[in-house]
Amino acid sequence: MTYPSNPSPYGNPQANPFPYGAPAPQWQGGYSPGPPVYTAVFRKQTGMVIMAQTTPVQTTGTYADIRAAFWRAQTHCLIFGWWGVLSLLVYNWVSLIQNTSELSRIKRAARMNGDA
Repeated sequence: MTYPSNPSPYGNPQANPFPYGAPAPQWQGGYSPGPPVYTAVFRKQTGMVIMAQTTPVQTTGTYADIRAAFWRAQTHCLIFGWWGVLSLLVYNWVSLIQNTSELSRIKRAARMNGDA
């Protein structure tokens, strides 16, 4: 037996109650989307005597989460990034500058959203 509000014969609601081509329901007033979410990729540079390793770390979250990930990456670079000749002269500097540039990009986006 089926009921008008539940047309499925097994008693469960339909998986998609909106037929194809029907517009999706619109949110009415009072809906709060929450804080803006950002995505950033920071580099962790590890210097070794003969070679170097760069690890990209992608972070998605609020502006505070992105800043925390930035400082983790910068701290890693400042502690472990100097232990090789090429890292000391080139690679670690590039990572530090790129991380700062990525945070500046996120900060501009956060200011546009009124978050920072």
